[in-house]
Amino acid sequence: MPRVSPDHYTNTNYLSKQRLASYWHQLDEIVQLQPSSVLEIGVGADFLRHQLAVFGIHNVVSADIDWALKPNVVADARHLPFSDQCVDVAVAFQVLEHLPYEGFEQALRELKRVARKHVLISLPERTPSLRWMFSISQWKLNIHLLRIPLVWERPLSTDQHYWEIGLKGYPLSRIKESMRAAGLQLVKTYQVPEYPYHRFFVLANGA
Repeated sequence: MPRVSPDHYTNTNYLSKQRLASYWHQLDEIVQLQPSSVLEIGVGADFLRHQLAVFGIHNVVSADIDWALKPNVVADARHLPFSDQCVDVAVAFQVLEHLPYEGFEQALRELKRVARKHVLISLPERTPSLRWMFSISQWKLNIHLLRIPLVWERPLSTDQHYWEIGLKGYPLSRIKESMRAAGLQLVKTYQVPEYPYHRFFVLANGA
């Protein structure tokens, strides 16, 4: 599993306005579920734990393969050292694409195992999209995304990723099927309107 330098997470190129919008969606999806406990796979900029505390969610355990990021537990997403159904919600945002696809499927099974209720995931999507925003006075209409399937092969956006949704061999349908095969029920999925490169999945534990 490729490791990312801790310095990667502490610059304004990484913490862009678009990525901060994605963080908002992370918070929003978790807070809506009102969990008493959260397991976060992948520490990144360590943004989520601090913001969840603002919403009264203090029981947050982080796990990361890189000790330099100072997680609560150093662990691989494919082999989580936690008991079955030990947290209400397990999350992995922009993490699992750093695993080979078979490792991604293994991590899905592990996330299902440790989560009592829900699993939240975001993954990179390379399917081009068009978006429109219409404003009428102070009222804003929803942003609509039109996905355009790729008809040509494109490279990965970074050598840290093994795969991305929308690239050859990795259609959205395959990712959904892997989630279903892991025993997770898809509640909803969407691209972040402000940052369509991030696709979110809200999954229920089907156990």
